[in-house]
This record gives sequence, C-alpha cells and structure tokens, in this order.
Amino acid sequence: MEDVLPRPHLAPAPRGRSRPALHAGLFLLTAATTLWAGFLLSPAAEGAPTLDRIVAGGLPFSASLLGILFCHEMGHFVLARRHGVDATLPYFIPSPVGIGTFGAVIRIRSAMPSRSAAFDIGAAGPLAGFAVALPLLIWGLAHSEVRALAAAAHGGAYGSPFELVRALLAGRPLEAAGSDGPMVMGDSLLTWLVARVVVGPLPPGHDVFLHPVAFAAWLGMLVTALNLIPAGQLDGGHVL
Repeated sequence: MEDVLPRPHLAPAPRGRSRPALHAGLFLLTAATTLWAGFLLSPAAEGAPTLDRIVAGGLPFSASLLGILFCHEMGHFVLARRHGVDATLPYFIPSPVGIGTFGAVIRIRSAMPSRSAAFDIGAAGPLAGFAVALPLLIWGLAHSEVRALAAAAHGGAYGSPFELVRALLAGRPLEAAGSDGPMVMGDSLLTWLVARVVVGPLPPGHDVFLHPVAFAAWLGMLVTALNLIPAGQLDGGHVL
C-alpha cells in the first residue's frame, strides 16, 4: 500500500490593512468639492453662497457624479473579491477646481490569479458605471431645456477645444476666441442617439442646455470611454 500525501493547500493572498477612515474622509471631501462645483454650475450661484443654496444647487450634480464613480469602482472591487484578489475600497480624489474631482481609484494588492480574473475585474468597472450613467443621462435629458442660442454664441467665442481646432482648420483668427457663450460638450454616437430619442429633433438655432444630472452623466460616459482605451493600467488595457 502506498502512502497518500495530502495536496498542498494554497492559502489566499494576505489582505492588506484596511483604512476605512481614509476612504470615508476622501469621499466626504470629494462630496464637498463636487457640491461646490455643482453649485457654481446651477442657477443658485446667482445668489449668495449660503449652505442651503450650495446643497440645493450642487446636490443633483454631485450625487449623480459620485454615484457613477462609486458604482464604477465597486464593480472592480466586487469582482476582485469574487476572484480572491486583494483590493482596497475606492479612493476618491477631490479637486478644488473644475468638476470637483479627479475621479476615484482602487488599489489591487495581490497578483491576478488568471487571465479570466483580469478580464472580469477590468470590465466590471466600466459596465457598472455605464449601467448607472445611462439612466441618469436619460432622466437628465428629459429634464433639460431647449433654448435658442444667442447670436454671439456662433461668433468668435469657442466653447470647446473642438471648436478651436475647427477654427484653426478654417483659418479663422484666434483673436476672436473668448470665454463667452455656451460650452459645447460634443456628442458620442450614444449620447447623440439618446438625445434624439428623449428630446427629439431641435429647431434651427436651438440647443439642449443640460440639466446638472445630464451633465454628470455625460462626464460619466466620458470617463468610461477614456478608461476603455486599450493601454497601460486603464481598464481597457486590463481587458486587452
């Protein structure tokens, strides 16, 4: 009779020390900076920046944007735990300027056990964020306003980098560029299609002035698209 040796037991990767206070503090700080950014984008900014005005004006934008970012990162986190990969909770990155945040990240603290795990973890974030951003975009567009554009909006003011490039290609003088007029966000095929379905065709000389929720969803779509670039440590790079 031969001896039967037990199979070696592979212990799961040791989990790093959790720092919930740091995660919570960064989240609260990012909530404050996105509230302020949302307030500045809202009609409430025409009045004094009291706490009530900041919360009322900034909450739709802040809650929508943070919800998209949170679900994106938790998609990574949940799939990492499912595959036995050690991952941190999301680190939210506040910003005192712009939209109030530079996004959020999680740290992977152990090796990927397989290609399947790398694929699942990389793809889960964009899919989870998109699943939240799309209904927010639909709701936000349904509550946006269609207004006539001022004549000056099509003059010398370039409301986006794309307009500036078009001006250069057309040979228009850069001295005409300015900051007046609406910011032209631009569309992907998806945002264009959703706008056509929800808002419908626009009369000549009119455009959609986005509700803060729609603007946050547009940003969520942009972040998702950038993350899907198949390079480096981006989600698309992991999927590739």
